[in-house]
Amino acid sequence: MEAPNAFYKALSLIGILFSLYSLFHGFTKTKLTDRHRFILSIGSSCIMIFFAANYTLSMYLHGMINEFQTNWDFIYNMAQWFLLGISMIYMIHNLTMITQFFSKDKSTSWKQYYRNVRNLSQKHKDRYSMHQVKIQYALVFTLLSGLLFYANHSLQIVSSQTVIWIVFASLPFFAFEHEPKKSNRNKHSQQSTNRRRR
Repeated sequence: MEAPNAFYKALSLIGILFSLYSLFHGFTKTKLTDRHRFILSIGSSCIMIFFAANYTLSMYLHGMINEFQTNWDFIYNMAQWFLLGISMIYMIHNLTMITQFFSKDKSTSWKQYYRNVRNLSQKHKDRYSMHQVKIQYALVFTLLSGLLFYANHSLQIVSSQTVIWIVFASLPFFAFEHEPKKSNRNKHSQQSTNRRRR
């Protein structure tokens, strides 16, 4: 039992370090360089793979509700299937994004392999915008997530894995338009207007 415990401790440590790294970029004005965006993408891919595999294993071990005594049982069961499908999509996509770094066919030249690695690295960087999320938005996201986890822990409504995937699936829908993008659009439109006047 010591090996699995050490493995989970190592994973937990990696998860904590990546979380601190993400929070640092979420609550500071540090410029999101290519290196930072690449690290954030690799870290998020590994975290998503772990949570997706953990959720899938949990569903396999504990199974589903076969008899619906209430409407809540039916809704909960359907939500479990829905989140299972999302977790599988996340797991396959992120596994592909990671394993392609190490995949090289015998027919592929090293020159083509390095070109593929550069293209894949760029895909990882493009997953994160160069514009920072407003600090107040990051604070709202963090507080809402913490409140949801605390409420579920106190009331024991659903499993912790389900809450994690509810957060993963729902928070992107609450993303706000970044102000730097708007300002850039306004700047370009102002420049074009000035040119027309001239």
